[in-house]
Amino acid sequence: MISPALLNVDALSLVFKTRSGPVHTLDRVALAINGGEMLGLVGESGSGKSVTAYAVMDLLDDSATITNGRILYRGADLLADAREGKPSLRGKAISMIFQNPRAALNPIRPVGKQIADVLRAHRNMSATAAQAEAVRILMAVKIPDPQRRARSYPFELSGGMCQRVMIALALACEPDLLIADEPTTGLDVTTQAVIMDLLKGLARERGMATVFITHDLSLAAEYCDQIVVMHAGQIVECAPTEALFSEPRHPYTRKLIAATPQSDSEIQTIATVPGGLPDLSRVDLPHCRYSARCEMYEKACDSAPLPLRAVGAGHTVSCWRVK
Repeated sequence: MISPALLNVDALSLVFKTRSGPVHTLDRVALAINGGEMLGLVGESGSGKSVTAYAVMDLLDDSATITNGRILYRGADLLADAREGKPSLRGKAISMIFQNPRAALNPIRPVGKQIADVLRAHRNMSATAAQAEAVRILMAVKIPDPQRRARSYPFELSGGMCQRVMIALALACEPDLLIADEPTTGLDVTTQAVIMDLLKGLARERGMATVFITHDLSLAAEYCDQIVVMHAGQIVECAPTEALFSEPRHPYTRKLIAATPQSDSEIQTIATVPGGLPDLSRVDLPHCRYSARCEMYEKACDSAPLPLRAVGAGHTVSCWRVK
């Protein structure tokens, strides 16, 4: 009997209520990740990557309604648990790193105390033990002079240092699953590499699964074991990283790869993805939300909802035209 994935998002659909009407943000999103893996969730800004993460973390506001699907952690339905009032696994077994670390940190509390707060809330530590453990965790994420930095406020730290503190906060309770939402945004290239090496190393040490949300395909290619491509709230392709780049099957995936700059690229040779994301508040959204941008489009493409179909080992595509 095959054991279930650590995290399995199954046919998740989500609608936001707005003054101008409902916005159909996610449509039958499906992905799975096992312990020790790093999964890259990629796509343009506005494709639904962060909303998917917030749904997993139960961080959506009251305007959001999950209309379909399940979020399974070790086979248990987190959505059902929330309805039944069961204790949440978020923050302990499942943690998240947010896009803007300086904004996510409390500006008027030393970073060591912020980590200690998490430890006291989830690991039932005394104040003294939690503070000592906070220093140890800062050391684990390679912050120099951790005892002194534990007394620092976020404004006293660089962007890269703040991101390491966010990683320390997320790892304080030794989670099995880490969601990293654009963890390198706003960082220079050298610092990006340091942060990604740190995340990959810590995940390997702890056997921790990591969902890496990014619009940077080159970063995902370098660090991820598998990649899930999103477009306008739909999953269009999932594959092991090598298979995705050697044989991309969905037309959107091919366009994204062509639009990814290489080290020897000249600006005039970089391709673009024509068109834009559809208006998700439309009442007549097509079954394939990429159809208006797709050179392979035929009327039959919108005849029925698109399933994710297997086209290779661990490789699935949501497209009627791909055989």
